[in-house]
Amino acid sequence: MKVIDLESCDSTQLEVKRFLDNNKDFPISECLLIKTMNQTHGKGQRENSWHSFQGGIAISFTCEPNKQTQLTPIEIGIFLCQYFNDLKLDLKLKWPNDLIFKGKKVGGILCELQKGRIIAGIGINLSTDETIPDDLKNIKIPLGFLPLTKVQIDVENMIKSFLENRIGENLQNAFAIYCDHLDQEIIIDNFKGTFLGINSDGSAIIKADMETKNYYGGSISYLNSDS
Repeated sequence: MKVIDLESCDSTQLEVKRFLDNNKDFPISECLLIKTMNQTHGKGQRENSWHSFQGGIAISFTCEPNKQTQLTPIEIGIFLCQYFNDLKLDLKLKWPNDLIFKGKKVGGILCELQKGRIIAGIGINLSTDETIPDDLKNIKIPLGFLPLTKVQIDVENMIKSFLENRIGENLQNAFAIYCDHLDQEIIIDNFKGTFLGINSDGSAIIKADMETKNYYGGSISYLNSDS
């Protein structure tokens, strides 16, 4: 594993891409991990931005895709829930790639496929004074923090553990364990129904009355909370 620790950067995801563009002979089988304590322009899903609070986890790394490429962010999400559960923190997943703690979004996962390898970005807010900037207080999903300090998380060992313990296939049951909204009413793309879990390809199963739909992307809103 090659590790690059930056004092500050615009986006760890972009930094990985720049490194690979400038080092075209970097082995596809080797993991590149870029981390920073100060990310100024983090990337989210669907071209959204991700606000990184200073002192939180902001990393991107390369890895082989899951056998079904689209399952890679779900596989990473399940691993993170297991990892933080070992630290006695009940981290949950919001389909397809949000990390939830006590009903609030504390992080997210972004996976991009580039020339046969995944560039995976992970952003997680760790506890500071838990003050949310005014311009972020009214967003759809309330932001929160994991009650940890930076010295308690060794991200290099965390990623090594993921690479050495890939979950692989049959992710439905593991996802159901950590899903924050299983069997709850949600709304997605103006379709209101009950979230029943995921298919073997990672698509969401939503049922309303006698109609069941599969979704391969989109943003879920909860009906029983502000999330």
